[in-house]
Amino acid sequence: MADRLYLSMWARQSSPLTMQRRFLDLASTFPVSKLDPRVVAAVRGVAMAEAPLAEQSFVAFDDGVAVAEFFDGWAGPDACFELECAWDLLQPQGGEWKLTPSRVVLLAYGREFEREADEDFRIEFGIETPFLPVPESPASFRAAQGNIRSLLRLVEDIGRALPLERRKLWSESGGNFAERLAALAGGVADQDPN
Repeated sequence: MADRLYLSMWARQSSPLTMQRRFLDLASTFPVSKLDPRVVAAVRGVAMAEAPLAEQSFVAFDDGVAVAEFFDGWAGPDACFELECAWDLLQPQGGEWKLTPSRVVLLAYGREFEREADEDFRIEFGIETPFLPVPESPASFRAAQGNIRSLLRLVEDIGRALPLERRKLWSESGGNFAERLAALAGGVADQDPN
């Protein structure tokens, strides 16, 4: 069964005053899908299990002005900003790999918001399948390679846009994603006739 893939980020000098601005910088850096530009913004209080305090759908992220106005006044130590959107990844469909919108969730946490780790920001990429080649399918190696390039470019862009202390790409099983990827890529390369 496939794990879920996450990017956790810890900011330098994080505070409720900088939370909203940095989250909007993160959202502006994220390559929202051209095929499905819709976004849903939400604010949660205390824990993810709680119903959203506020929620609004937007036709597109555009320059983020409307989304920024939505988040105004909600920043606090026990708040969480959430932006659900999609980005375009190669995914298997009917034996072929096609560029399709893939759901992601961007999160910014106040210091007192209940969460698994103590990160300031998280991106939930969904299942890791688009990033992992299938040893029986050499075509999946090229598709996964393209998706990984997109992922690494995103991580670099975020590092330039936000003052981060550290970041961590991880899967829900806690395994080392890079080691798992290398093992699978080696198996595909061994079978590739080229």
